[in-house]
Amino acid sequence: MVKYFILLFCLILSNPLPVLAQINDSGFVQNATIVLKPAYPEPQSTFSASLDDYSISGQKTSVSWKINGKTIVSNNNLRTITLESGAAGEQITIEAIIGLNGQQSLNLSKTITPFYLDIIVEPQTRTPAFYLGRGLPSIGSQVNLRAIMSGTNLSPKDLIYSWQINDKFVEGGPIRGRSNTSITVPRGNFFLVNLRVTNLTGGELIKKTLQLPSVNPELYFYEKSSLYGINSKVLTSLYLTGNSATITGEPYHLALGTYNQPSLLEWTVDNKKSDPSTNNPYEITLARPTSESSGRSQINLHVRNLTQLIQGVRGNLQVNF
Repeated sequence: MVKYFILLFCLILSNPLPVLAQINDSGFVQNATIVLKPAYPEPQSTFSASLDDYSISGQKTSVSWKINGKTIVSNNNLRTITLESGAAGEQITIEAIIGLNGQQSLNLSKTITPFYLDIIVEPQTRTPAFYLGRGLPSIGSQVNLRAIMSGTNLSPKDLIYSWQINDKFVEGGPIRGRSNTSITVPRGNFFLVNLRVTNLTGGELIKKTLQLPSVNPELYFYEKSSLYGINSKVLTSLYLTGNSATITGEPYHLALGTYNQPSLLEWTVDNKKSDPSTNNPYEITLARPTSESSGRSQINLHVRNLTQLIQGVRGNLQVNF
């Protein structure tokens, strides 16, 4: 199975501060909060914390910051401060005290716990064994997704996972403990995978968006030797020097289900259907008509899922003899 990893670093917002508010003379509620950038800092990384208090009317007379209960004097009266996160699972509490006219103040607080999140992406598409690259998603194929968190003592069974593809919920909505899921690749050159993880009380722990490519399946031809096996050099054309040659058609990024059980798999030689190899339907053996004959032939291979027409591939090869 072809795998590739997208390593993401995310953050648990422990006890996210209820957004603090004050009511002005007109009776409108005015909010203030601490905004992080990035929203989910990586462990052992630099991030910023800023005040979002623009909805509060009146003059702010001072700003002071506390990190884990300790006042950082050098940060006084700064709207944005720069911080360093600790190791995975090491909690940081950020406090901002905003002085207001009339000797009033607003206290803001946010507690964060950086941790690691691996999202394992497994496209269920095929590439040849000799191919050194990765299998990629193709339209209509299946992709398995699995989220793995480390640096936290939270169990996946105690988390609510909301997977979305292009803003459409997978499996109808959030599901407890659903750290893994399978999706069908939609149409387009790319698609978005959104993952939102909350705790059992509804508090948001993680929110992340991945952009994954979607490619068209491709078909390439290779010559196969009974002695050496498949020659990994792609054939653009073939000159038949002997009396016969075996050609293998290798689909790339074709859904495994379609590759293993295609609704249609058809070889043609000069537009006439030809039987494939008995042992491997993706192989065909070509023979020179006579030992002295010469000419050219057009070889075609067409593979398709007839219930999902976009999931298929075809290609052709010219053979000279």
